[in-house]
Amino acid sequence: MKKLLTVLGLVLIAIVGVVLYNTFTFSSKQIKANPNEIVQAPYDSAAVHRLAHALRFKTISYDEPEKIDYAPFDSLHEFFRQSFPLIHQKLEREVVNQHSLLYRWRGLKSDARPVIL
Repeated sequence: MKKLLTVLGLVLIAIVGVVLYNTFTFSSKQIKANPNEIVQAPYDSAAVHRLAHALRFKTISYDEPEKIDYAPFDSLHEFFRQSFPLIHQKLEREVVNQHSLLYRWRGLKSDARPVIL
């Protein structure tokens, strides 16, 4: 019995030693960023304009449905239809809970796993 406790104690000490060694020798895999380097991503000014316009719609939700003004949601949906006509032509659109939009873009392989964007 005494031998078993001694072996278990030594195993525990070895495990603690390995964990401590791994903890103190671990190095970060994060890429070092240069704070002085400004990365300017190319952008489409029309896309920026559409995003800025979409953010102006006051689509505010509340837990109590009677507090919600649905007119801005409808206006935003119309803005999407006008701004992104190909999406409305090519993708399946489903209205969820009366004012949320779900677009489904079917892939070529029907057995492939879905992706949410």
